[in-house]
Amino acid sequence: MINSNTPIVLIVDDIPKNLQVLSNILNRDGYEIAFASNGKQAIQIAESILPDLILLDIMMPEMDGYEVCKRLKENPSTRNIPIIFITGKAETEDLVKGFQVGAVDYITKPFNSVELLSRVRTHIELKQSRDSILKYSQELEKAQAELKQVIAQKDKFFSIIAHDLRGPFTGFIGLSELLSEAYESLEKDEIKQISESMNAAAKKLFEFLENLLEWSRSQMGRIQYNPTIIDLNDLFDRVVSLFKDTAKNKKIEIIKEINEKISIKADNYMTNTILRNLLSNAIKFSFENGKIILSAKVEDNNVIISVKDFGLGMDDEAKKKVFRIDTKYYTPGTANETGSGLGLILCKELAEKQYGSLYFESEPNKGTTFYLKLPLHN
Repeated sequence: MINSNTPIVLIVDDIPKNLQVLSNILNRDGYEIAFASNGKQAIQIAESILPDLILLDIMMPEMDGYEVCKRLKENPSTRNIPIIFITGKAETEDLVKGFQVGAVDYITKPFNSVELLSRVRTHIELKQSRDSILKYSQELEKAQAELKQVIAQKDKFFSIIAHDLRGPFTGFIGLSELLSEAYESLEKDEIKQISESMNAAAKKLFEFLENLLEWSRSQMGRIQYNPTIIDLNDLFDRVVSLFKDTAKNKKIEIIKEINEKISIKADNYMTNTILRNLLSNAIKFSFENGKIILSAKVEDNNVIISVKDFGLGMDDEAKKKVFRIDTKYYTPGTANETGSGLGLILCKELAEKQYGSLYFESEPNKGTTFYLKLPLHN
């Protein structure tokens, strides 16, 4: 059995006595030892256990050490294993040939235990250093690739934001210029209509910027998670009251389905923000004379809050874009209400900051249900 935390040395020699002598010397330093008595076996074992070092005899029948070394260096999985040749002769041409096929060092017979341990220790430490550098380099490359992807996503996101802001601002500026320049020639009803349009645009811009600022604060870690015990019935009542007039204008009924007293352990501000966004979207995408069901149920040690509408719904392509910041997702509401989709991205992040999650299911023209999962307060 090989201990993965201890350096492994594979000894390859066709003479059992040499295997025994080398093993006795290496055991003094606590190395794990593996044995092979021929070249073919050495290659198989090396590929299997990937030792930290190979002590390889040159003179062996069928396949000599040079050929074994050459094949190991040609294999990507064993290429970086240091190989020290064991030789009974130290002629220059033999040593040069050994280095040419990939050996890092050589040891002559008979073995000097001090020299042997010193060379083995040195090359294992070098290999471990190379492995650490390679691992760090791979991790760094992965981190750099992920960072580039994040930066690219953020760049695209801000490009989308800039585009979405330009439209409402252009309209707002155009209406204000019309009102300013043609005020005296406008009828009272026309002034009222322009003012109402400006007010609606201002509210939409404020909502958009508010979500953008909240998302920015979340990205910078400036929104602190402060969990408290929240009564869901009370929270539902407060959120529903905010949208009473908006729902009434579209003749939408908001139904609460929460009979028992349920409390959650959550951040009041974050949870309130999530439910406000979800209910606002549900109203936006509901048909006139429709209904929205706001409910909650206990599941294991969590509470699942759901906001269900029976409106436009989403197809598979739209569902892929809901929580992505690098893809523009915009669908007008049933009364042509506008939005940017930023609110849902913010909601997902706020849910995760509370050790919860936000997910949904949707079908075109059948509606959408968003689920907010948060820890239950027992």
